Amino acid sequence: MSFQLVFLLFLFLHEAYPEAQRSNELHVVTFPPSSAAGLRRQKRDWVIPPISVSENERGPFPKFVAQIKSNRAKEITVYYSITGPGADAPPEGLFIITKTGGELYVTQSLDRESQAQYILTSHAVDINGKTVEDPMEIIIKVTDQNDNRPKFSMNTFLGRISEGSAVGSVVMKVTATDKDDPTMDNGAIGYSILNQEPQEPHSPMFSINKSGTISLVAAGLTREKVGEYKLIVQAADMDGNGLSTTATAVITITDKNGHAFAGLLVRAVDTTKGIPVSNLRITVFKLEDSGNELKRRETSTGLTSANGHFEMSNSLPSPGEYMVRLESGAYWKQQEKDFFHLYVESTFTVADSHQRTINDPEHPLSLEELNVVEQVRVRVNDNDSTVSVEFTPTIPHCSMATLIGLSIKVKLLRSLPERFKVGVLFNFLSVNKQLGDKERVAAALENSHLLEVVNQCLSART
Repeated sequence: MSFQLVFLLFLFLHEAYPEAQRSNELHVVTFPPSSAAGLRRQKRDWVIPPISVSENERGPFPKFVAQIKSNRAKEITVYYSITGPGADAPPEGLFIITKTGGELYVTQSLDRESQAQYILTSHAVDINGKTVEDPMEIIIKVTDQNDNRPKFSMNTFLGRISEGSAVGSVVMKVTATDKDDPTMDNGAIGYSILNQEPQEPHSPMFSINKSGTISLVAAGLTREKVGEYKLIVQAADMDGNGLSTTATAVITITDKNGHAFAGLLVRAVDTTKGIPVSNLRITVFKLEDSGNELKRRETSTGLTSANGHFEMSNSLPSPGEYMVRLESGAYWKQQEKDFFHLYVESTFTVADSHQRTINDPEHPLSLEELNVVEQVRVRVNDNDSTVSVEFTPTIPHCSMATLIGLSIKVKLLRSLPERFKVGVLFNFLSVNKQLGDKERVAAALENSHLLEVVNQCLSART
């Protein structure tokens, strides 16, 4: 049905039943005063309050919104019209106005998440089409209803904490978003932990705050007794009392040196359900250069355990590039999936054991020991061959931030295969620009004094 036909039908219904769809409380918007001798632009400080219309109205439609009124309506017959997106421009016909009465109506239900407000222009003319009022801007604000539940940024979050950590230590952070209005309770998210497995040595061992940060609340973390915890976390709007959704947080307990296990570990997780996958065939190959091609040499194979783990050996493999192959076809057949990959392959690099240490230029400790760099802020995408590291100096506005970032970047460039693109990020744009500029980095490393300082940061301390 065309906009013109909808409008004509509405006018007919309005003449037959003029009060049928009008609110009992009449909302009148009057044009700002204009000069008697002629028209002038409305004053900049003349503010027309927004008109509120709730989203998801059930109707019946058309539904009365407000009455537009001219100051000259008592003297002459005034004819009203509206223009702008939602009136005569896409999305056309959402709002219509009666020609002589000035009643503004909405013709269908609105969705705040699609468009939060509409800006229309109202016009008033006499019988000859001559303007009798300055055009007036009308803002229609779509008020929010709680019609969206929060959504986590991922189904499974991974974190780690060292055994023996003090109560209050931060473990990780989970994040969820809500499409509803963030300035209202509808979009205010509260987090909670619904379940902890295992419940040893205490329950709860962890808490979560309003920002989604998970912290340790009880002592007694021992990697030999419990190597991993699985938490079911909930995000609910209305500050934790409304619509909700859940995700899984997997927390690995590491030894006091930050190692989670003696060898190298593969973890298989069904991220659609947030659960570990057992009895999955894992094969690890070392990739060896044989001239024109890379050859695969099998180094380890086996099945994942009940918690989805597969340890490849009792000691770390030698440095080099590796490929891990997961035979996932049998699992997806059990899940009765129609379309799936029979296997998944991914490559990774094992660096020399000393390569994780980068010294702070001003402290006797490493960047890792000072929490300037943490594993949760390291992102690796093997398929895209990208690595990014976000670092946070021990004090804001640190004068050594550029040097720290340069040392991290040089360490990665020296350690990783050439195919990787390295990004080092800090919370100051000027530092990021310098570290992201290849020519600047190259020029800096040509400075012998600066290169010496970088090498000192990267050298092993005795």
